[in-house]
Amino acid sequence: MAKPNPDFRENPDRAVYVTGAITAELVDKLTPQIHALRKSIEPITVYINSEGGEVVSADRIRNLIRIPDQDGFPRRMITVVTGEAASAAADLLALGDYAIAYPNTWIVYHGTRRSLGGAVTVELARNVASSLQQTNEGFALRLARKVLGRVLLAAGEEGKGLSDYRETESSEPWPDIQPIVTAQIGDMISGEVIALARDAVARQEAIRNLTAAVLTHLNALTQPPSSETERDIEIFNAVLAYKRGQRNMIEWNFAASGLQEVTADFELLRDYHFGGQRSQSLRLLEIYGALFLTSADAVAFASLDKDARSKWLQDKVANKFRALWYYLVSCCRLLQSKDFLFDGEDAYWFGLVDEVIGCPNLVTHRMLAEQNPGPAPGPGSAA
Repeated sequence: MAKPNPDFRENPDRAVYVTGAITAELVDKLTPQIHALRKSIEPITVYINSEGGEVVSADRIRNLIRIPDQDGFPRRMITVVTGEAASAAADLLALGDYAIAYPNTWIVYHGTRRSLGGAVTVELARNVASSLQQTNEGFALRLARKVLGRVLLAAGEEGKGLSDYRETESSEPWPDIQPIVTAQIGDMISGEVIALARDAVARQEAIRNLTAAVLTHLNALTQPPSSETERDIEIFNAVLAYKRGQRNMIEWNFAASGLQEVTADFELLRDYHFGGQRSQSLRLLEIYGALFLTSADAVAFASLDKDARSKWLQDKVANKFRALWYYLVSCCRLLQSKDFLFDGEDAYWFGLVDEVIGCPNLVTHRMLAEQNPGPAPGPGSAA
């Protein structure tokens, strides 16, 4: 029998309870409990049954638990939804080092909301919209980093898409992530969540088509753009020409909606090729890139020294990894667009939780750790 590993198991003897609304008052109530539990380096369990609340307060709870002690060791946080985790509570759950869902629980996501008590001017509304957009983007990228490892574990099971994706041609500039997506949504039951995944795939299809159109346009120029501004103008012109070719010009009103469509596609294209998520993709490639090597490339990779491995991953699997990463980023961004309701298993396939109690058919890090015990992770280390 496998030996239980406390890094992947809930522990009610070392726990705090996030119930009801997440407020500053709740943080004040939990702070002494958390400090008492931090006297030991053992993981701390957070039981959650909450409709959400203040994002800042949820982050304070997480930071109180995870912050390193004076010796540099953070505490590992195991999160468990026992009834409902909505809004800020859903973020707290998903950002756990190991996240667990009880049977018949619900996880609800939506974008950041802010109450405006007084009169609202156009300038105030514009500033609030910009602030909310930045907040949503930060949450989406943070969540995508956490989701990535969980999705890769689930996709690595036989028939779950990663093996087929791994063996695709390494030089393909636009790898087809459909093997992973098909397996992922094939196990989901919520129509809205499935639609979300398909919308994220559609975004990448749009990027693929837009990129091809822009490259054709730039290659046809007699002289290349001499500055970044001129380059952006040419990219915008290429996007506009592409949209004109896709639309019935009699029905397409550029002033009413066309300019907004072209601007959105221009921003989508720039985000994929130059956005902040791109730099994160390069850093994450160092961690996860080897999982995307073909069988033959994996053998050669194992013989390389540390310095050569980074370039090898860039040459062999950067496109594969980037395509999947952007798909997950798109999914996490879309989570901010409207209400989405997940049951435990949907949350597992989406990467929001690591384990669903009572579902032994779902592979978990806990199963792997307990079946193949190795050196214990350091205090607070992530799964």
